[in-house]
Amino acid sequence: MIDRTELRRFRYYFWHLPLWSLGIRNLRHKNNIYDYLVSEVPLARRGFAMLSEYLNKNYDDPLIEDMVRKTLQVRIIRESDTYLAPLIRKDNLQKYFVLDGIDNLLMVRDLKRPVFLLTGHVGSFYTSFQAVGSAIGKEVHTIARSVDDSRLNPGVKRLYEKINYKFTGKKRVASYIFTNYATKMARSLVPLSKSGSIFFVLLDLPRSLYPHKRLPVRFLNLTSSLPSNLVSWGIKQKGLFLTVWNTVSFIDEDSYIRRLTISRPFGEGHGVSEVLQEYADSLSAIIAKEPWQWMGVPIVNQFDESEHDHE
Repeated sequence: MIDRTELRRFRYYFWHLPLWSLGIRNLRHKNNIYDYLVSEVPLARRGFAMLSEYLNKNYDDPLIEDMVRKTLQVRIIRESDTYLAPLIRKDNLQKYFVLDGIDNLLMVRDLKRPVFLLTGHVGSFYTSFQAVGSAIGKEVHTIARSVDDSRLNPGVKRLYEKINYKFTGKKRVASYIFTNYATKMARSLVPLSKSGSIFFVLLDLPRSLYPHKRLPVRFLNLTSSLPSNLVSWGIKQKGLFLTVWNTVSFIDEDSYIRRLTISRPFGEGHGVSEVLQEYADSLSAIIAKEPWQWMGVPIVNQFDESEHDHE
């Protein structure tokens, strides 16, 4: 017997998203996509209501509905960009991206020191390291966890995630390093760091999803914490730290462009806590300005550790 839920999921990931990436966005196609995502709407509404409280902002109902709509749009763009990724090249970057601050990375690219681009689950983050690698002409490495092959992760979604890793990785431009950075570094990180490689690191994981080796930060006006192991290791390797955000800018209902923003390097004397706090401040500013960009809104309450005893 066909599992109708899995069939709908298959159509979304392997029919509707590829068509979207090709620019096929007629009314029927849009309705099919939004019908699949309708279960996400209550979660997003609840997340924005909590975020409104944390940020001391008055998100009225019409504003929340508009932000929910943009949240779904950003998700569709992010997930459909899996199929766009193989087409991204240096000679067509301007078609898909606005690059802000690329000179900040170019000035440290050849210093023979590891560079850590701290980012998060923001905008079209699947395409960030491809765009950076193409723009600077140097391979960049995203540190990631492998696909969850347990039964908790539906089979169709697992297949999509594996294809996403395959399509968004590109030899000599962008690659993945799969590592259990909860407890130890992948061996391949050491020689790469000594050769002055560039790493993408996503740090915006709540304790509920990643409880290992964390340090306290102020995030979204909350007492919170962030994973510290990679930052600590990076400092020991005399690494340089910058933030990079890949947000989606809407031009009209069907048109958009990705905006890749790279900061100046953090202060040389920063310790682990200072690096994490600067990152948290940068991400908080993104969320306060355009909260629909952040994938973590539905679980924002999991970042509230006001009653947690930090390690």
